[in-house]
Amino acid sequence: MAGKRVRLELQARRLLCDNDQCDRRTFTEQIPALTRRYARRTDALTAQLADLALFLGGRAGARLSERMSIGTCKDTLLRFIRALPLPSSAHVPLLGVDEFALRRGRTYATILIDMSTHRPIDVLARAANTFASWLRNHPEVRIICRDRADSFRDGAQAGAPQAQQVADAWHLLHNLAEAVERVVGRHRADLREPLTSHHDQTEDSRPQENPDHTELDIHGRPRPLVTRTRERHQ
Repeated sequence: MAGKRVRLELQARRLLCDNDQCDRRTFTEQIPALTRRYARRTDALTAQLADLALFLGGRAGARLSERMSIGTCKDTLLRFIRALPLPSSAHVPLLGVDEFALRRGRTYATILIDMSTHRPIDVLARAANTFASWLRNHPEVRIICRDRADSFRDGAQAGAPQAQQVADAWHLLHNLAEAVERVVGRHRADLREPLTSHHDQTEDSRPQENPDHTELDIHGRPRPLVTRTRERHQ
C-alpha cells in the first residue's frame, strides 16, 4: 500500500469434530465475501485478476499484475478465465449463425450469436444436423440471420421451420460488391476517355505547379493517402 508491503493478520475459529466416523477432523471458519476454502486469494483479488485476464489475456495481464505488485503468472490468469461461468442463453429470439475458424484454413465450426446483444452463445460442430438439434431445443427462435451456405439453410429448415431466414448485412454488401465488379469488368471496353472542352484546353495551357510537390512528404517519400488512392483507381 503506497509502495509499502502490508500484512493483515486475520483471526478465524478452527473447530474440531469429536465424531470418530466423520471424515473431516477440523472445520475452519470462513469470512463471507472474503475467504473461501482451499483458496490462496481473497474473492476481491480473484475477481480483479479475472478482469485483467479477460481484458488483456495471459501474458499481458501477468505483466500488468506484476506492476501492480500482485504475484501471478499467465497460466493462473487463463485458469481464472476457464473457471468463469458460461453466459446463459435461455431466450434467443434473434439468432445469428456463421462459420467459426478453430484453426484458420484447417478446422471450422459453427458459431451462434445472439443478435440482440451481439454476443456468442454457443459453438457447434460444422454440420446441419447439429445446428438443427440445437434449434429444436430453442423453439423461441423467430429470425435466423445467416449466410447462404446450404448447411445453415437445411439446418434452419429442419430445426426451426417457424423461423424466418434472412441474409446478414455483411454477405449482402459483399455479394453486391462482387456483382458490381463483374459488371464493370464486362463493360470496361465501353469506357472512353472524356472529351476535352475548350475551357479545359485553356486551363491546361496555363503553367501549373509540379504535381510531385503535393504527392511527396517532407522527406521526399510518396504520401500514403496518394498511394492508396492511385491503387484503388487502378
